[in-house]
Amino acid sequence: MLMDVASIVPGFGGMYLDAAEQVLYVYAVGNEDAAALRRAIAAVFGPEIVPNGGVRVIPGKYTVPQLFGWYQLINEHIFSLPDVTATDLQEAGNHLSIGITHESVRAQVEGEIERLGIPRDAVAIEVSGPVIPANDTLVSAVRPVDAGVQIENQENRVTCTFGFSALLNGGGPGTVTNSHCTRNMGTVESDRFHQPLYNGTTNLIGVEAIDPPLFNTYPCPAGKRCRYSDSVYVANTGNITLNQGYIARLRIPTETDHPFRFIPTTCSEGKRPPIPRQSDHRFRFMPTTFGHLVGISGRFLGIAS
Repeated sequence: MLMDVASIVPGFGGMYLDAAEQVLYVYAVGNEDAAALRRAIAAVFGPEIVPNGGVRVIPGKYTVPQLFGWYQLINEHIFSLPDVTATDLQEAGNHLSIGITHESVRAQVEGEIERLGIPRDAVAIEVSGPVIPANDTLVSAVRPVDAGVQIENQENRVTCTFGFSALLNGGGPGTVTNSHCTRNMGTVESDRFHQPLYNGTTNLIGVEAIDPPLFNTYPCPAGKRCRYSDSVYVANTGNITLNQGYIARLRIPTETDHPFRFIPTTCSEGKRPPIPRQSDHRFRFMPTTFGHLVGISGRFLGIAS
């Protein structure tokens, strides 16, 4: 999408939001007009991306197409070096970044950047430490089962994502997940779901119970079959406990806080403030017109949820 903005305004060099000032800072190479940049950004990302404080243009050295070209080049070659852990196009800093395990490999990385013909000041080399493999992932067996982890349909052996746990009015616990994970959308066929994978009855979490039928009446377009959601309710079998109100997120190895809290981050360049912790905020699933589900509470939903 950054490249889409650059296709409209060639001098576009990236951007970042200053939440405190409510200003979108935009890098520009050359004499690009602030109004033109604002129109291009709104056209690509939607007008709501521009905050109340508007757009402020700041001088940049490199355009997004330049940075993206170098980013692709770096990714083709840099990981052949030992102890390189990550690369990124830092649109908030108008440069690229390369993560390394320790300071001793910096000279090797700098030599490769020079060999590739990339300007040295276009790349920030950051000591990020070694990559620590996660003990648990979203495809691991998670007990009790949290929203967001992998599940598998025993009948068609399709893997999907566990939606969220819920209580059925007049019934017991279960989960709402995607109807496209079932054999036939809109038809209840008692598909059995397991977490994370089918393994006899060991990982069985529930059986398909509600899968509203497709319809072809108004407001569905002529010749089509429609649904109001891609949702299916899977009734819990009782073999495995479902964790109500929690969304799984990988734990950072050094983190000691609750695994679903936000971790404050800082930016060495630009003006992005740290993200505050909001671990005590909760969201609630509320019943609507159809009234199938009883409202339950859950943790704060984040930017990437």
